[in-house]
Amino acid sequence: MTVLLGGVELPLAQCVDAGDVQVIVRHAVPGLDGGVLQRTGRRAARVAVTGVVAGADARDGLERLREHVRGADPVEFVADVATAVRVTRVRVEALDVREVAGKPGRWEYAFLLREHQDPPPVMETDPPEPAAVQAAAAGDGRAAADEQAGGVDAGAGELVVQVTLAEGGDDYTGVRVLVEGTTDAGERLSCAIDEHDNGAFRREGLPAGEYTVHVASA
Repeated sequence: MTVLLGGVELPLAQCVDAGDVQVIVRHAVPGLDGGVLQRTGRRAARVAVTGVVAGADARDGLERLREHVRGADPVEFVADVATAVRVTRVRVEALDVREVAGKPGRWEYAFLLREHQDPPPVMETDPPEPAAVQAAAAGDGRAAADEQAGGVDAGAGELVVQVTLAEGGDDYTGVRVLVEGTTDAGERLSCAIDEHDNGAFRREGLPAGEYTVHVASA
C-alpha cells in the first residue's frame, strides 16, 4: 500500500481507516410525532494510518514525519481509501510512535489525520470615507430641515391676547376676542377667538398685517 503525506511516503503502511459523518439536525413539529430531518453538510473526514518504520534511515524518516505535526499546515494526502472519500488535503491531528522491543531500528507509527476544509469566502466591502459619511449626514439633515420648513408659512404668525377680568375674576364664560384688520396683501380679515387658556386667547396661522383687537362679553 502506497501512502503519501505532504510528498513523503509513509513506509510500510499497514492500515488506512477513513470515516465520513453527515450532520443531521432534527426539528420537532409541535403537536405531531416525529420530526423533520435537515442535512446541514458533513464534518471533516478523519483518516487513521498505521504502519512500521524500519532500517538504518528509520529515525530520519520519523523526524520528517514529525515536521508535519509541528507545522500544523494542511498537506497533500494520497491513498486509495482517501480517493474513495475524496480527501486530498489534511492536517496532522496526532502522531503516536512506539519502538518495538527486541527489534532494534524498528518503530510502529499511528497517524490521525483530519480533512482540511477551506472556510467559506467572506464578502469584504471597503468602508466609506469619513468625508463621504459626513456629507451624507449633512445632506440628510438639510433634507429634513427643508421638509419641516416646507410646512411652515413664512407670512403667517400667532396672535395671543391676554384678557384680565375686573376685580380678579376668573370666569371667562361668554368672553370673545374679535380681530379685525388688513393683511399685508391688502385683504380685509376679521375673526373671533373663543377658546382660551387661563385668559390667553390664541389664534395660530394669522397672516401678517395690521389688526385691531376688541374684547366682548355676552
